[in-house]
Amino acid sequence: ENYGLSSFDYGGPLASGYWRRGLSDRLTVEGRFEADDIVRAAGATADVSVGLLGIVTAGAALSDGRDGRGQLWIGGYEYQGRRFNFGARSVWASPQFRLVGDLSSLVMQRQSQASAGLNLGQAGSIGVAWAAQRYRGLAGVDTVALSYSVTLAQGTFLTVSTSRSFGVFGQTSAFATLTMALDGRTSVTGEASTTSGAGTGTRSSYAGAAVQRALPSDEGIGYRLRATTRQQFDASLGYTWRYGVYTLEASSFEGETAARATASGGFGAIAGHTFASRPITDSFGLVSVGEIEGIRVFHEGNLLGRTDRYGQVLLPRLTPYSANRITIDERDIPIDVAIKSREMRIIPQFRSGAIAEYDARRRTSAILEVKLADGSHLPAGSDVQIVGTTQRYFVGHDGEVFVPDLPGNSSFTAELASGRCGFDVAFAASKTDAMPKLGPFICRPLRK
Repeated sequence: ENYGLSSFDYGGPLASGYWRRGLSDRLTVEGRFEADDIVRAAGATADVSVGLLGIVTAGAALSDGRDGRGQLWIGGYEYQGRRFNFGARSVWASPQFRLVGDLSSLVMQRQSQASAGLNLGQAGSIGVAWAAQRYRGLAGVDTVALSYSVTLAQGTFLTVSTSRSFGVFGQTSAFATLTMALDGRTSVTGEASTTSGAGTGTRSSYAGAAVQRALPSDEGIGYRLRATTRQQFDASLGYTWRYGVYTLEASSFEGETAARATASGGFGAIAGHTFASRPITDSFGLVSVGEIEGIRVFHEGNLLGRTDRYGQVLLPRLTPYSANRITIDERDIPIDVAIKSREMRIIPQFRSGAIAEYDARRRTSAILEVKLADGSHLPAGSDVQIVGTTQRYFVGHDGEVFVPDLPGNSSFTAELASGRCGFDVAFAASKTDAMPKLGPFICRPLRK
């Protein structure tokens, strides 16, 4: 009732719930309910895939409140192809149907919409849309729109659109934007618009320009500056980091100014871990890389963060019901850590989490200095072998042998022109020295 006018004064209590689940590759169902002290409503919808022909949607809802009991019906169809797409959807309601927040003076009767698009390849793409709104006791409004977009050059995009509304407040509008990308996050945009009223004969037009730098996917700063010929000026500065997104905004329009500051974030729990993060809008994931700090983690090639001191990083924006590709930067992995694969794929459910746990284990590599019984070094170019394995390690200058992932206790043999010799290595792994130099070890002749 007083939302936006008075602090912590929102009227009566409100409850709502939403559930959606894919029961099979062809059927997805969802249900929702909402209730306050005036009305209660609940409904269900089903999306059915008909193979290459598209997706059919059907649903219904019931409400009960001060205005009586009402019903609502939903029907729709969607097709997505490589070159062509089409969609249509319509919602009908009985005179008594209400949702939470509906005004008694604005009662919906029917809302319908349809759209189609055609990909013209290098020539761009074209789209057409239609929408109709019918409210009981009020004149209807129909709108048609046509749009076209094309890439003029690498990093330069043009979009033009026009729309026409029919009804008591009919009007015609045209809009055009030209955007040029300066780098992966920064762009400049020019825009122009004109609108004319069919019944009033009024016309308004403006032009504007903007420069913006998008917030990074991991941590950093973004901004936006915009000015138009309508004496409108907008400026914003944002900062995103591991635990939230913060923005400062200011605007001025025809002498009126306003400013605001926002802070947003999220809290969650997964696999016994609780965490604070940036806003979680869809699904999320927890990446664990042993207990290794500072590993860069990417989602679909975009850097989203670095692991903390526990070797973990939260990914707050994953796509539900899809295979999300998670990779880590091999250059950040210490030399004494072995990881089987740098890439994983996880499929989270909607508004839920999934874990990508890398099999990371510390290994102790070492340089062994090996001598013969007469005190000379093991000849360069020969090789040694751990007893019980087939892995061989070459001997370098001064009898040095590099052995990755050295076991704590192991026996080695060497094949020489004079015969076989052997030596034992026993040591405790060091937490501070990733690649110790051990020895000298004496390779003593073995009996045949």
